[in-house]
Amino acid sequence: MVIEAEHYFTSKATDKTKWTVIPDLGRTLSGLTLMPYTEQTNGTLLTYKMILNTQSDSVKLRIIFNSTFPFKNGGVSLTAAFDGEKRGTLEYQ
Repeated sequence: MVIEAEHYFTSKATDKTKWTVIPDLGRTLSGLTLMPYTEQTNGTLLTYKMILNTQSDSVKLRIIFNSTFPFKNGGVSLTAAFDGEKRGTLEYQ
């Protein structure tokens, strides 16, 4: 299953940022980024809603980043949760 980046369920940005769709970026339809790059992003989030057809003890989640984004010093921190329960954190430096 592939979920298009721009087809999120809810989003949260800061007072100084907004989620921006970048057409034709990514594996399929588009990509998303917070603009402008120079502002803090603490507390921002995207929520995706899905229904899985089978019961499983594990789920494989693949997130694709575009390597041309200008990551600021300190990198990126991403947390994945299912049903609101934190399952793992990825830090990309």
